[in-house]
Amino acid sequence: MFAFWSAAGGIGGRGIHAYRLLPWHQSTTDYPKHWPANVGQHWVEARRSVEGKNWTAAALMARSAVQLVARSHGAVGKNLKEEIDDLAAKSLILPIMKEWAHEVRVLANEGTHPQPGTKGTNEKDANDVVEFLSFLMTVMYNLPNQIEEYRKRKSQTGIPDSFDLVVDVEHSNQHSHVVWRKARRIGVAFDQLPIPLLRGRLQAKRY
Repeated sequence: MFAFWSAAGGIGGRGIHAYRLLPWHQSTTDYPKHWPANVGQHWVEARRSVEGKNWTAAALMARSAVQLVARSHGAVGKNLKEEIDDLAAKSLILPIMKEWAHEVRVLANEGTHPQPGTKGTNEKDANDVVEFLSFLMTVMYNLPNQIEEYRKRKSQTGIPDSFDLVVDVEHSNQHSHVVWRKARRIGVAFDQLPIPLLRGRLQAKRY
């Protein structure tokens, strides 16, 4: 935070006469890596518009982000209204989120198609729609990512990065290490080429 003060007056005066504290300005600069880049950038711009007190711009960016989220999930329709309805029909968003998405759409339409005398979006509405956008991102991107990470962690609990792999067919133990992991599968590589394969390569070289 910022601190402003004035020194105490008088001869030989020391100390602080009065002071005032102001919060340090914080600016949103990034979004989670598992979000699509175009959606994340629109969210950042919506957040920064709120931080800069550009309320109408915040609503417009929130509307654009909602439409990008809908289209990235395969929503179809001639306009954003139909795309939001399609998301709900596919059970990709809850009914209450459908209602909120339409509120964002309607609010931003006033800024997209202004009429003489229009005052623009106010501070409270801008904060509300950007907050809803953050909730939408949580449901559409954060929760699926967290579920995937949880399943990956649970399905691979106890599997170290390296281990001895028992090959029943060859009746041998091969020291191996994990090269990739997925939710229910892992890929391994032998630290040393198995003996049967070595023999085959040696024979091939002799001929």
